[in-house]
Amino acid sequence: MNSTVRLRKTPAVILLLLSSAFTMHALDMADSNTLIPDSDSIFQLNPVTDGILLGTGLTLDITAKIIENKLTTVSFADENGYDAASVNQFDRLLMRPYSKPLDYTSTILTCSAILTPALLFTTEKKEWLTIGTMYAESLMLSWGIKEMMKDCISRYRPYMYFSDFPADKVEKGDYMQSFPSGHTTLAFTGAAFTTFVFCSYFPDSPWTIPVIAGSYTLAAATAALRIASGSHYLTDVLAGAAVGTVSGLLIPLLHTYVFQRKNNEAGHAKPYAFEAIPGGIDVVITF
Repeated sequence: MNSTVRLRKTPAVILLLLSSAFTMHALDMADSNTLIPDSDSIFQLNPVTDGILLGTGLTLDITAKIIENKLTTVSFADENGYDAASVNQFDRLLMRPYSKPLDYTSTILTCSAILTPALLFTTEKKEWLTIGTMYAESLMLSWGIKEMMKDCISRYRPYMYFSDFPADKVEKGDYMQSFPSGHTTLAFTGAAFTTFVFCSYFPDSPWTIPVIAGSYTLAAATAALRIASGSHYLTDVLAGAAVGTVSGLLIPLLHTYVFQRKNNEAGHAKPYAFEAIPGGIDVVITF
């Protein structure tokens, strides 16, 4: 059997740093390019910002694929599983053997969680393109980050420490990609995005609590089943939840931030200003 095992982390780290730099640069460029078709819209698209954000997610994913294809392969030999004592005590508490039914159920829940932003179709039709674009950016970002992390961090899945591990998954090389949990990452991306955007559009809606509770219940159930199925450790799902939540909140927040900066300009009150002066830089912050 063959599997992927090692990877130099430098390319991944450099790409993440460059992606962050490009994203912040895009926000500065968007300061003079933001299009505001409706002054009362909460979120706004911008060709520069959205191009950079979509490009960043796509670049992360493509780079992860390239790196994955260059991983060294070795033979898997231990047919009796590994020693669970080598796993840290925190993760060892919830280690489980593989369960195919629970694995499949968690996948179904993940798909359901990813679809929770469909609730946002209750907004006006003119908002759908904005919402759809932001969600695509959130998913691409979270997917790209988790793929990079999986390639950078080799970790045996919990089921490998039991003698009845799934041979088909070992054949595919999936058994060493435990960290972070991809299912959990995507589920929490959907939950965070749905919560943030729904509350922004309908802050006083009686459905706010049900939407938040429903979205995060699906995400939490997905994480729990990933552990129960023997596919992940607790730290795997916690990391996935963190990546998904940040991705789901960051993208719509950036669009709101760009819009607010443009409004500040329209009102002749920029929140900050930079000016080169002899011997240094003058920074003015208005609040």
